Amino acid sequence: MKDYLVSAAPLRIAGDRISGAVIAMVDLSQRKAAEKQQNLLMRELDHRVKNILAMVVSISARTASNTDTVHAFQKAFSNRIQALAATHTLLLENSWSSLMLRDIVMAELAPYIETAADQVIVEGLNVAITPRAAIAFGLIVHELATNAVKYGALSQQGGRVAVRAVGHNNEANGAFVLEWRESGGPLVTPPERQGFGHTVITRSLQYSGGGAEFDFDPSGLVCHVSIPPEELC
Repeated sequence: MKDYLVSAAPLRIAGDRISGAVIAMVDLSQRKAAEKQQNLLMRELDHRVKNILAMVVSISARTASNTDTVHAFQKAFSNRIQALAATHTLLLENSWSSLMLRDIVMAELAPYIETAADQVIVEGLNVAITPRAAIAFGLIVHELATNAVKYGALSQQGGRVAVRAVGHNNEANGAFVLEWRESGGPLVTPPERQGFGHTVITRSLQYSGGGAEFDFDPSGLVCHVSIPPEELC
């Protein structure tokens, strides 16, 4: 179905005598299609902005509940928002299409890669995921990296972090599993309490076979992250 604009005007000749009519018809199909597309994009942008703001509010509240000083809150909150922004920058550069797991990992590790480039190995992560999963995964990598820098393998010389693909887990509906493995760092012990970072890691993708599991191996922290199958591209 096409949209047309039709207009008519009298055809006047000498002496203002009307001798007929002039009818004009303009095809508005392309303009209407552009308007519909613009309205669709505006609704999508509104939805995404609301989701982002809700996430920021949640991060703020949960960060505040797990920090003891204003300075600690400011630093933790700022770092988490920067991690969120890093993934959004990648999504913008890719027109909010799919992102590669490797690109997300490298973007979140970028603040530490200058001083620890030889301590990080990333292999087999050329797997594309949806924007929704990319945002959640970016926050997970940020929390793992922050923990590694503060307390784990990246807190001292000789420590290593390997982020590798494990493969698809048929028992979890075909979820894609990757492993974050630390070695050569301080002795690992299970935390006495579970902070916001632990919650972000374990719950961000906890649906349809996704999620994350920790192994507090004394020789180095191990975390397996599962990407739900419907988030794979």
